[in-house]
Amino acid sequence: MSSEETAPPPVLSVAQRLAWWFDLESAAVVTILFGLFQVLLSVPLVYATPVDMPKFFVLPLFIGILIVTGGALAMANERSPNRYLLQGCVCSNIVSLLGAVIAFCLYCVIISKIPSDEGCDGNMRQEGCSLHYLMKYCMSILILLIFYDAGAVVMNSILSALSLRELKKG
Repeated sequence: MSSEETAPPPVLSVAQRLAWWFDLESAAVVTILFGLFQVLLSVPLVYATPVDMPKFFVLPLFIGILIVTGGALAMANERSPNRYLLQGCVCSNIVSLLGAVIAFCLYCVIISKIPSDEGCDGNMRQEGCSLHYLMKYCMSILILLIFYDAGAVVMNSILSALSLRELKKG
């Protein structure tokens, strides 16, 4: 046996493991795209809202703007690091993360309240079928919003964790 002992490899936290293979600029761009998709999908919801919620399009519009802001601040902080910019990035990403989680829950509740396929056999000229097809269209938009929102939750979680780590590091 040798007198030299080998030290165990250091244990890295999740944020440290992500930081060395994770490109923050790419994550910020993907986050901005998730927000832009939500903003763009709020436009058809102006006309195809669920019957019970006439101003529903405001939710994806507002959440999309929050997500775009978080991604833009993360991109700006990566390009020119600044403590105030980093604090804004942390706050914006945490607020957009909370908003995205709340929106995800609301989208799921609204999808569950959309009526099922009753009374339409595929003929568009039947009474009430146009409303049925409008609700199916609205449901497909909501499913897309759920996917984009889930992606935004993941990206905002990662950006928030990495930004908080950098803020604590000083």
